[in-house]
Amino acid sequence: MQFKHLLLSAVFAGCALSGMAQEEGNYLYVRTATGYEVLNLDKVDRLTFSGGIMTASDKDNKTVATFPQDQIDKMYVSETAGITSVAADNAEPTFKFDATTAVVTMLADGDFNIYNTAGASLIGTAKVKKGETIALSGMEPGIVILKSGNYTVKAILK
Repeated sequence: MQFKHLLLSAVFAGCALSGMAQEEGNYLYVRTATGYEVLNLDKVDRLTFSGGIMTASDKDNKTVATFPQDQIDKMYVSETAGITSVAADNAEPTFKFDATTAVVTMLADGDFNIYNTAGASLIGTAKVKKGETIALSGMEPGIVILKSGNYTVKAILK
């Protein structure tokens, strides 16, 4: 799963959703395996992530939409009234993550970093070689962002 925009959107949305919702024509685009869902930010006050579900709620804390986090491919905020084009993400996978074993296997040489959902660096490993593995089983459970080069994946550590 690609989550390059998720990290930026989550930080941006958490800080700016209520302010942006005041302007007409702002939307949150959420892409899943089945396509896009567009949420009008005039009706969305907050996003919460709990129990593997992302919930978009209004100012009265009523649910506007829910998405299983493991099915979210990308999400971003736009000031346009609709999707005019969709750009393909051309980032080549530089690693693979096995959720069952919590092991990352490098598919290319490069740095490997882990961030929390607020964007703070948790782990940075420089110059990892193709074929090497990084075991994450000792990390605290939760949602993390795995990144190497231009390739980013959101993972849930159990």
